[in-house]
Amino acid sequence: MQSTPCPPFVDTLSMRPLKSRSVTPDNKTHGLLTTNPDPGVDVAAEYLSKSFHAGSGLIASIVALYACVMLIEVIRRIRLAERDLAIGWTLHGALSIGSGLWAAHFLGLFSLDLPIEVGYDKTLTVLSWLPSVLSIAVILSFMGRPHQPAHWRIVGGLVWAVGVSLTLYLGIASMGIHTGIDWDASILLVVGLPSLAVMALGSVMIRRTLDGGIPITAARRLLLATPCAIGVRGVQYAALASANFPFEAQSLSSGQLSGDAMVGLVTGAIVLLFVSTQMAILLDQRMRQQHDRLTHTLQDAHHELQDSAHRDTLTRLLNRQGVERHLHQLLSAASSMPHDLVLMFINLDGFKMVNQSLGHGQGDALLKQAAQRLGDLIRRDDLVARVAADEFVMLFQGQIDRGSASNLARRVDQALSLPFLLDKHEITLSSSIGIMLHPPTGTSSPELAPGDVPLDACTLIRRAETAMRHAKAAGGGVQCFYEAGMTTSNTEELDLQRDLRQAIDRHELMLFYQPKRHARSGQCSGAEALLRWKHGTRGMISPGVFIPLAERFGLISTLGAWVITEACRQIRAWQDEGIELQVAVNLSVHQLRQPDLADRIRDTIEQHGIEARLLIFEITESVAMDNVQASLKVFERLAAIGVQLSIDDFGTGYSSLSYLSKLPASQLKIDRSFVMELEDSHHAQAIVEAVVRLAHALRLKVVAEGVETETQHQALLALGCDELQGFLFARPMPPEELSILLHPQPQPSAVRPVQARTSDSDFAVLH
Repeated sequence: MQSTPCPPFVDTLSMRPLKSRSVTPDNKTHGLLTTNPDPGVDVAAEYLSKSFHAGSGLIASIVALYACVMLIEVIRRIRLAERDLAIGWTLHGALSIGSGLWAAHFLGLFSLDLPIEVGYDKTLTVLSWLPSVLSIAVILSFMGRPHQPAHWRIVGGLVWAVGVSLTLYLGIASMGIHTGIDWDASILLVVGLPSLAVMALGSVMIRRTLDGGIPITAARRLLLATPCAIGVRGVQYAALASANFPFEAQSLSSGQLSGDAMVGLVTGAIVLLFVSTQMAILLDQRMRQQHDRLTHTLQDAHHELQDSAHRDTLTRLLNRQGVERHLHQLLSAASSMPHDLVLMFINLDGFKMVNQSLGHGQGDALLKQAAQRLGDLIRRDDLVARVAADEFVMLFQGQIDRGSASNLARRVDQALSLPFLLDKHEITLSSSIGIMLHPPTGTSSPELAPGDVPLDACTLIRRAETAMRHAKAAGGGVQCFYEAGMTTSNTEELDLQRDLRQAIDRHELMLFYQPKRHARSGQCSGAEALLRWKHGTRGMISPGVFIPLAERFGLISTLGAWVITEACRQIRAWQDEGIELQVAVNLSVHQLRQPDLADRIRDTIEQHGIEARLLIFEITESVAMDNVQASLKVFERLAAIGVQLSIDDFGTGYSSLSYLSKLPASQLKIDRSFVMELEDSHHAQAIVEAVVRLAHALRLKVVAEGVETETQHQALLALGCDELQGFLFARPMPPEELSILLHPQPQPSAVRPVQARTSDSDFAVLH
């Protein structure tokens, strides 16, 4: 037969009703559906016989089902992924799933057996692929967003239906039937429309399952995919079953794509696409599982970290933060709490002499014995905490009046007055006990001034401590109840705070700098600025004395502003000497509450002409987490200036992983208490390792402070810390001495460590 140009596919697929044809004896061998031996007799439906290969149809059904299974899985991935990754899943899913459904259409066409040679036009075959891919892309975009409005769901369903129909239309058109095709409209309506309805039902089931957060097992995924696959194959069958090919029909595309090679090509290409998508899904699933395992590990370590942060490392009792948290929980439930609270603040009189005469080891042994004795006195709902070196807190619940509380305090004193056996030494101590009574919410008490109910945890502890100070001032060995109007201020304290107010003008304040070093290279990476006060007549006063005093009398903001200004001045001075060094400055909670903090820091930086990146502001974890939203705003304003931010004393607060990841910090500083235990405690090593992993997961550098021994140094190196700080490397020193260490010095012979004198009694060695 001579080939003739292929007519436009719209003519090939012209919709026309079934009709009768005239049959001659010459037709009998043309494979007609019906023939008539009598010439000139009209018969109905004289068309080419057609049948379907069960194997190809089965393969087409399996491909369609698997494509719908992957559709569900890709939608899940899109909903779980971040925006950029979701776009990638949408594009890849549209390509693989759309190609899979297109292949299912053509495998359905291949299952059609006609008594003529059939091929497929290359151009129309490629064009038939596009509607399938594009419609799936639209479906993934709509269903990848949960809880879509109804009108968008309807639009998505219509797009899919049009995509399936257009793919079929173009696929059949690619056969190039020159006579056109007669369509049985009844089959299209009876089979095609219900099939589209089943597809719509399947998509509704998928959407409701995903929106409802129902876990999707393999069996449920297969169950959800089945209606969609049945609908797709039903539409295909309706199209092929309703198509009737006239007896004189020929395929003008028979010389193009055809035969087993075409089947193998389509099947192989789709298998490759499916395999690549399945591998991507498995890889994504494995990565998510690893991420979940890491998250759980970090959360477990974080919980251990939080628990350890609220316990005293020596006695394993709650520390001050732990008892504050416990007391806060009790007070928060005060409306339903039927019992009174009795808080005792206990000081061991003369304990410092034990440390000085017998050493810290014996002192620690005595504290452990004291903790054990106090623990023997409490009931299940009571607690004991160690809040300072020689100070304990006991909390009792129940209907306890003033007389009962006094009796309890007497029992505590008797238990602590028994001799402590330390090796061959027998030590007897007395105790000073302050008592604070707190009634249930809504009642009055002589121990509380008007307006003091309810009290917070810190106030209760502070009042018990105030009562203890009065007991100690009375000579020790006595108990004292807190009374309204009590104060710990005395003449000496008032004189000291007056002198502190004048210290800046008298040039008595100074900054010492403790170097930090890179863990691996050993090079100096920066320094921490530490405030010192050299009193005109009393000499050097410990920060542990004047910092709490400044906080109590409202001087801390003034001191903080001076520290920032002086640090900037010193950075400028070092730059003029050719030294570029990052300096870390601590910010107090009072400074963070100042609305103009960022503006004043920016002005100070500009005034001294330094780069903002040379300033690192350290904020303690507990302060940063106290009011997360407020802290986040302050952090963002500071980060906008260009300064670096560091989370200090990590492990002692209440960090949330989600909030911590949002803070624009660049460093995380491990609290020194964990570093001190590295030599003897596997528990401490596990905590530090977890902190390092957490910080590196959040892309933060890790600084370990308080490094005092070579064993700690090597342990921190092995655990992956980035920077180290401590007495092992250098003590805090004046800026002039640090300048000497940082300036390159000629070495005529072997390199020797440089000693920097920081006081009359100690030296620092910077390796």
